[in-house]
Amino acid sequence: MESAKILIVDDEAQIRNALAELFENQGYEVRAAENAMRAMELLREMPFDVVVTDLKMPKVGGLELLQFVKAQDSSVEVIIITGYGTIPSAIQAMKEGASDYLIKPVRLDELSARVESCVARRVLFREKRRLSRMVTLVDIGRAITSKLDMDELCEKILDTLVASLGAQQGSLMLLDGPDLILQAHRGLSSEVKRGMRVPMEGSIAGWVIAQKKPLLLNGTACDEKLRKAMHRTDIATSLSVPLIVQDRVSGVLNANRLPGSPRFVEEDKDFAVVLASQVASALENASLFAESNARAEELARVNEELRDIYNQLIQSEKMSSLGLMASTVAHDINNPLSVIMGHAQLLLMRKEKNEAEEKPVRAILNQAERIDRLVRSLKEYARKSEGAHVPTAISKCLENALLLTEKHLSANSVEVILEVDRDLPRIMGDGNKLEQVCMNVIQNAAQAMSDGGTLRIRASGNGTGPDGRSTGIVVRFEDNGPGIPEDTLDRIFEPFFTTKGPEEGTGLGLSICKRIVEEHGGRLDVESEAGVGTAFSLWLPTDENG
Repeated sequence: MESAKILIVDDEAQIRNALAELFENQGYEVRAAENAMRAMELLREMPFDVVVTDLKMPKVGGLELLQFVKAQDSSVEVIIITGYGTIPSAIQAMKEGASDYLIKPVRLDELSARVESCVARRVLFREKRRLSRMVTLVDIGRAITSKLDMDELCEKILDTLVASLGAQQGSLMLLDGPDLILQAHRGLSSEVKRGMRVPMEGSIAGWVIAQKKPLLLNGTACDEKLRKAMHRTDIATSLSVPLIVQDRVSGVLNANRLPGSPRFVEEDKDFAVVLASQVASALENASLFAESNARAEELARVNEELRDIYNQLIQSEKMSSLGLMASTVAHDINNPLSVIMGHAQLLLMRKEKNEAEEKPVRAILNQAERIDRLVRSLKEYARKSEGAHVPTAISKCLENALLLTEKHLSANSVEVILEVDRDLPRIMGDGNKLEQVCMNVIQNAAQAMSDGGTLRIRASGNGTGPDGRSTGIVVRFEDNGPGIPEDTLDRIFEPFFTTKGPEEGTGLGLSICKRIVEEHGGRLDVESEAGVGTAFSLWLPTDENG
């Protein structure tokens, strides 16, 4: 264990030498000063654990020296001895922070015991501070491993440094080309802003980066530029340590104490160096993470632009065929179609009519209505999707779809069995369009089971996506109808393909459903076996926040 350092201050050489010999024989490292001014010089040069000083000395007395010692380091123990002791002087000494007050002549065994007690208190204080700082290092180690946000990490690191060292000012700067970027600061001028650039030339931080080693300044500096830098900032004591990762300096941690505060000591510097070595890698990781995020965001933006361009091309192609056809049909057919339908309805409303006339009129009206459905389906297929995607409960979509198809299901004697998992996750989507998908699939099942049957709808939240990794929900529609012939199953999602009669559909329903599902990042599949039934499987990715 390192020997305690004791400073003897007395203007009487005989006493000074006797005490120095006494404490050296006890294993202490001893320095002696003939007056308070010399003692102050020694205190600036090196730290001491105990100061034993006379009270009455020429020019500067023991009380003034006591005040100086406590201003430098409040934890240093000070014993005052005097041949002119008074109660007021003793009270004043204790108020100023003296550890003990002895009257000459002092018994050497008593003084030795008092010094031993002071050393023990000093050792205990330093050990408690060391343990406290070890806990701080463990805590900051835990904290920084969970933080990848650069700004948040810098703030946490600087708060730890300033609080642990009892500093009034602090800053964390990272190297950026020829300058330093201020990432976080405490106690500096209001003109100082985060993100401002700080030139390295002539600065304390610049010296630390150039030398790749810590710097502890206590009012004096051998380098003229450093002396000027300390004078400009009006600081009494400064501590700066480099942030080094794989022998490369990435920045600087700085802590300052203002005039009137205790100076930094080597123990403070050792703590700051350990802290800097611990956080440097975390800052490097945060920087790499931010850079990776920026690249990922750029890649996502490019992908989004490519997707938009692709969608525009697809949409343009679609509009050049179906869209143009739909608009042409709507323009060229809707007006005469309205006239035909109107006159057909008028003919049916006449009082003087016979069955022979009514039959062809109804045929005209039915075909006109079929043309109207076809035009509307074409326009729906060609139209761009503009619905907002919001957290949506698929169970609600199923309930609404069943409500709207209830009459159709009942007319065909179709029994519905609905099974929905509890706490089914939400999906991000357009509820109206997803309801349209569910309703279309249910209607298809009802039409397939015109002689009755069972439709089982099962919604679960443990579905795996097409990539085998993504999670989502699966809605499975199973009927026990006649099934779909194998030669038509592969064409089930093609536009205009239908197995229904001309009065029942246009062949666009399932193709629109598939497109809606894919717009939601999902997938719609079909399985069928003749004589057994058909099953549609709808997979949709879940909303991670829902």
